[in-house]
Amino acid sequence: MVARPALTWVAQHHGWRAVFAVLAVAGAVWLALWLTLGGVGPYATAPAPRPGRGMAGVELRGMLRSRTWWACVVGMFAMAWGAHFRVPESADPRRPRLLGVKIFADGVPAHGTAWMNRTYADGSGHGGLCLHGDTTAEQAAELAEMVRTVHAAGLQAGIHVTGDRAIEAAVEALADALREQPREEAARHSLIHCNFPSPAALHTMAELGIGASMNPGLRWPASDMITKILDADHAERAFPLRSALAAGVRTTTGSDAPCVAPDWLRGLSSAMLRDTRDDSSPVGPAERVSLAEAVRSCTATAAWQDHAEDWKGTLEPGKVADLCVLGGSLLNTPPPELPTLQVDMTLVEGEVVHTAQ
Repeated sequence: MVARPALTWVAQHHGWRAVFAVLAVAGAVWLALWLTLGGVGPYATAPAPRPGRGMAGVELRGMLRSRTWWACVVGMFAMAWGAHFRVPESADPRRPRLLGVKIFADGVPAHGTAWMNRTYADGSGHGGLCLHGDTTAEQAAELAEMVRTVHAAGLQAGIHVTGDRAIEAAVEALADALREQPREEAARHSLIHCNFPSPAALHTMAELGIGASMNPGLRWPASDMITKILDADHAERAFPLRSALAAGVRTTTGSDAPCVAPDWLRGLSSAMLRDTRDDSSPVGPAERVSLAEAVRSCTATAAWQDHAEDWKGTLEPGKVADLCVLGGSLLNTPPPELPTLQVDMTLVEGEVVHTAQ
C-alpha cells in the first residue's frame, strides 16, 4: 500500500535507477533494525520436526552467517547490476535499447484461458482477460488504460493476445489510443501470437499500422490440440499468415521459445506447408505462404517491427552482416526437409559466433 505509490513517485521524479538505491537503503535499515530488535520466534530451541515434514525451519541468524546465502545475495545483486547498469563499451548501441512494453491480455488456448467468442469444447467457458475487474467490461477498460499509458509515453505496445475476442478488445484499445493521440512517427504497436484474428480485426490492424507476430512453428505441434479443445474450424484458421498478408498487415514470425525449440527452419516449413507434427496433410491450406514471404517475415519485416529496418533485416551495403550459412540450398530444398538443414555458420555483425565444427 505504501511501497508501490512511493516507488512510482521516485521513478517518475528521479529515474528508475533511484528505485534500486531506495530499495537498497530500505533493506539495509530493515536488516539493522531486525538484528538489533528482532528475534527468531517463540522457541528457545528449534522445534522437533513434524512427522513427514522434514526440517521444521531455518534459524534466521544462522542463515545470515551462511556463506551459501551470502553468495546467492551477492551473485544476484551482481547479475542485476550488470544487466541494468553496465553496457559493454563494445556493444552496438542500437541493440540494447528499450522500445516498448509487453502487455498480457489473455492466456492461451491450451489452458482454456484464451478469451474466445465461442465456448471451449469441454464446456468450461470462454476464457477471459488476465486483468483486474469483476466484469469483462472492467477488464477490457483496464487493458485500454494500459495501452493508452504506453502509447502516451511514446513507447511501443506488444500485446500478448491469442483468443479472437481478446484480439478484438486489443485492436479496439490500440485504435482508440492511436486516434486520441496521433504520432508523427508510426508507433508500430503489435499483437503477439494473434492466433485467431477476424477479417475485421485484420482490416483495422492494416489501416492503423498495427503489426502481428505469429508462430507457425508453434502451430505445427498444436493443431490437433486446437481441434480437440475448440474445433476443426479454429485449427484451420489458427495463425492466418496468408489472410494477414493479404489484408496488408505487417506480419512477423517467431518460435515463441522456450515453449518450443527456437528452430526458424521449422517455422519456415510450417508456414509453407501448414502440416502438423502427427500428420503431413495440411490444416488450413489456404493460409500457406511462399518461401520468400516466410523468410521476409522473420528478417525484413521483423526489423521493421523493431524500428531497425535502416540497419538490419536485409543483406545490402551499409547494413550489419547478421546471417546464417546453411549446409544446403534454402531455395532448392523441399519444404518438408527444411528442418533437416544444418546451420554451418552464424555471423553477427560480420563476426563468426557459431560454427558446426
